Amino acid sequence: MSTIAWDGETLAADKQATNNNCRMTVTKIKRLKDGSIAGISGNLDVGLLVLAYIEGGEKPVWLEKDDFPVIIFVKPDRTIWGIEKYLNAFQIEEKRAACGSGRDFALAAMACGKTAQEAVELASQFDCSTGMGIDTLML
Repeated sequence: MSTIAWDGETLAADKQATNNNCRMTVTKIKRLKDGSIAGISGNLDVGLLVLAYIEGGEKPVWLEKDDFPVIIFVKPDRTIWGIEKYLNAFQIEEKRAACGSGRDFALAAMACGKTAQEAVELASQFDCSTGMGIDTLML
């Protein structure tokens, strides 16, 4: 899966993706047209379709509800949002957020004062689905 972490200043994401048991390096975070920043955990191709929809594109014709990615995005006002499988946005009211298979490690690291980047680094030590480098974006 992935580890995406937001610490209030920086969105960080690991770069590992898996396709047919083959690992590859990808970018899972993106700056949107409105200045928001977003991270995708899970099904990357569907996640990119959803981000295109958020940016004003057409609603995707097909969405596998059981294989829907976890997407968090942070608006320029620093509010944190998630997208659920029916494309409804919901606000996350905490100051920090994380998603993906390394979420628990990242949240614990940030609760102990680590940055989002440090949290993803820590998650990559313990979660086999997190790794291959880290990307960061700041608001």
